[in-house]
Amino acid sequence: MLTKNQKIGLKYYEDLLNKIPREKITRIFTFVMKVFRKLVDSVDNYWIEVCGSYRRGRPFCGDIDIIISRKDHKYEKKLLIDLILELEKEELLTDHLVFPSAGSDQSSMSYMGICKFED
Repeated sequence: MLTKNQKIGLKYYEDLLNKIPREKITRIFTFVMKVFRKLVDSVDNYWIEVCGSYRRGRPFCGDIDIIISRKDHKYEKKLLIDLILELEKEELLTDHLVFPSAGSDQSSMSYMGICKFED
């Protein structure tokens, strides 16, 4: 018996072996920001950055790491979930590996999933 995540890994095995060009990550991040802007009053209240190997200047990356944080350090439980659901509606996100819980008492949340971006 395979777990849900193992099945997803097999489904996208060949795709996941390929590195993502830096330019494509930039375009994906621009798309994510467009969707994010629809959800918040002002993006000026947030610190949003692509991290990981992208931030280190690599020409190709294995995944996309994005950090979103409020500049006033207020915690918004539902924002990440709303963003994920909107990106799913926009057909950027195809499968979820780790989905945050709205009922969590944590002061931070994380998400891992699979995206498909058609240029």
